[in-house]
Amino acid sequence: MDASGSNPLGRINLYNKNFYNEKKKLLIENIIKYIKPNQKILVSYSGGLDSTVLLYQLIELKKKNKKIKIRAIHINHSINKNSDIWSYHCYKQCKKNNIKIILKKINKKYKNNIECSLRIHRYKIIKKELLKREILMTAHHLNDQCETLILALKRGSGPDGLSCIKKVIQFGNKKQLLIRPFIKFEKKILKKWAIKKKLKWITDKSNFNINIERNFVRIKIIPILESKWPFLLKNFYRTTKICQENKKVINFFIHSILKKCKLSKTEIKIKKIIKFPKEIIILIIRYWMHDLTKKFISYKKNHQIYKDIILTKKNKSPSMYFKKYKLQKYKNIIFYCKLIPNIKNLIIFCHYPFKKIILPHELGKIKKSKNGMKVPPPKKTDLVNIRFNFSKKILTHEINKKCKIKKILNRLKIPILYRNYIPLLFYNETFISAIGLFLSKSKENIKKHWHISWINDI
Repeated sequence: MDASGSNPLGRINLYNKNFYNEKKKLLIENIIKYIKPNQKILVSYSGGLDSTVLLYQLIELKKKNKKIKIRAIHINHSINKNSDIWSYHCYKQCKKNNIKIILKKINKKYKNNIECSLRIHRYKIIKKELLKREILMTAHHLNDQCETLILALKRGSGPDGLSCIKKVIQFGNKKQLLIRPFIKFEKKILKKWAIKKKLKWITDKSNFNINIERNFVRIKIIPILESKWPFLLKNFYRTTKICQENKKVINFFIHSILKKCKLSKTEIKIKKIIKFPKEIIILIIRYWMHDLTKKFISYKKNHQIYKDIILTKKNKSPSMYFKKYKLQKYKNIIFYCKLIPNIKNLIIFCHYPFKKIILPHELGKIKKSKNGMKVPPPKKTDLVNIRFNFSKKILTHEINKKCKIKKILNRLKIPILYRNYIPLLFYNETFISAIGLFLSKSKENIKKHWHISWINDI
């Protein structure tokens, strides 16, 4: 994007004033300011009115700058009897205009929340197909934005939900963007352009099924509101822009506070955040959780964390479970940990020559490292193995008497929720080390050493 607002395509004259009126010109201008002279673009092309207009706007742009590379992607959702016909229509339109098209099909059947599930699946497919320096363009427009806002209000969303559809977001690496150039234009403007150009597009009859929430809002609610307040859509757009701007400000200040409160990526010191008002503490936890899970937790869950974990004094180590992770307070610190299956009886073997060991359930890997812990080297005949449980008593330098590993970890102030995930190194049946933490005392005076590290995200 050119920050100065100038045309990054140079002196190319893109507009014929006798042909384009001001609104039509703006449609193309909204595309141009994100495009470099040799830009690669992937168009999400359903074959409907909106994506057809977007594709043909880009085709017109390409006529003026042949260095622009355009591809299209069409995803067949397999939920309509005509879906194969629509795929063929998209293929023909692209072939006619010499545009390379990627045709994909979703064969998975969803029973609940079909629209949302298909959208997630669709974007996963697109991410795989998007090239390194390619931008994705979709044809979301102002009517889509307003429908999203009304549905967010229905759900009781806060500023995050009311921000709705953003015009530009990162979609993969720094060079990959998702751009919605039509987001501030009403659908009727796109339709006028399509009719003027005599374009052919698909009409999906399921879009008229008012049992679907979004269709109900589009067909039954918005027309009534617009008849009373003609500028409603533009005012809705302004609301989403204000929410997006406020979200940026909140994001900036909360993350600057969060940096000072975190002990590590997965640990927050309660003493550092408890001095703030309740509302700020809840936002700190909410944004911390989003950084870890890439999802915002609900308003209800957020308040539950504040009440049951941060404020509680009845339980020394209160915890909360979610679908894929849990939070636990220990020694005035909140810990985040992914939930993994029970690995108490798991044994991982490594035969000579001893290479790195990949641990299950994203627990990291164990490998030789110059900066790693010193341990006695195994013999060629030793069966190196990793375990996560050992009930017998052992002797270590930290505690000068035999005791269980559980007690040693407690003395080392290892949080309860991490203790079952610490890899224990054995040679045959002999305990050698809790990797990165302590060594069996019987193995401390050996002259030769092997340096190993446990690389993990815990």
